[in-house]
Amino acid sequence: MLFLTFSADPTVEILERFISEEYENKKQKSKRSVYASFVHSCANSGMSDDQMPSYRTFVTEINKRSEYSQIIKRSGTRAAYEIEASYWELKMTTPRHGDFPFHIAHVDHTELDIELRCSKTGKVLGKPWLTLLVDAFTRRILAIYISYDHPSYRSCMMVLRICVQRHSRLPQIIVTDNGKEFYSTYFETLLAMFECTLKRRPPAKPRFSGVCERLFGTTNTQFLYNLAGNTQITKKVRLMTKSVNPKNLSVWTLGLLYVYLCEWAYLIYDTTEHPALQGQSPQLIFTAGINQFGSRLSRLIPDDENFRILTLPTTKKGKALVQPGKGIKVDNKYYWHHTFRDPQVEKTSVDVRYDPFNAGIAYASLWF
Repeated sequence: MLFLTFSADPTVEILERFISEEYENKKQKSKRSVYASFVHSCANSGMSDDQMPSYRTFVTEINKRSEYSQIIKRSGTRAAYEIEASYWELKMTTPRHGDFPFHIAHVDHTELDIELRCSKTGKVLGKPWLTLLVDAFTRRILAIYISYDHPSYRSCMMVLRICVQRHSRLPQIIVTDNGKEFYSTYFETLLAMFECTLKRRPPAKPRFSGVCERLFGTTNTQFLYNLAGNTQITKKVRLMTKSVNPKNLSVWTLGLLYVYLCEWAYLIYDTTEHPALQGQSPQLIFTAGINQFGSRLSRLIPDDENFRILTLPTTKKGKALVQPGKGIKVDNKYYWHHTFRDPQVEKTSVDVRYDPFNAGIAYASLWF
């Protein structure tokens, strides 16, 4: 058998060397300038004009190379971010993206695989919904929120409120799916006021999917599947009997589950090695990122009364009738203020908001 070997064209080798060493560097030389140096080098090596590549060929070879890689080498990662590949969902193996902590975060919902009971009556209330805010650069869980309500703008605003309570800031870019809760005026207004960019995933993506499995991989097996009342058995309906029915075995309440889920998310998961972080923990990457890129104090948001009012949701109608002697009715509860005795206020509809974290307070906007 005869093997043929071909030597590389020395002109091509010189051309590629000039592109990688003279053009793709922080000096940011123009193509004309690099080509002039290339022609001078070729002339010194004894190459004739007929053998020398033209400027058009030189530019064509530059354009064949990765634009993203060239911009990183010439202008840095921040300049290359404009054409960087976007990641619309977080899987266990999705590469870390964003330039620093709190640059890009993902918000999503999932229904937890566990049946819960009422803390007062003991009645089975069903499965809760979990809302997550996760930093894409560090994979750190910035905030979690649990509610029996199906995903809505209320859940989105509450998870942002918890994020500010814990970190005194919001991410610069928030990635969501195309659920209707992310098109809420309240949600978009809150992000706009604090200069947060909202990006939505392509419409073809599923709306409510197993974000826990996608995002953490083993969240259910590490936490939920170790609790009484988990719904693993419901995936095999024919094997389920009354004695193993999760509704009969449930003992956890919403408040208690939230306390331990926070402990798992903010302590255990936060300090566990993550495969997308080259074996490092989210907390370690987060701390290193803050030390490297700075605390960005200009992005701090005070967790004061003004911010809390901006995060308050409203009712389905958005208004409530001021009933004489009773006040306004919000979520089947009456709220009273001495201003309601004013004849100009009685029997008028007012804009209302309520605090999901404090059922003892409601807010009404009165216009005279």
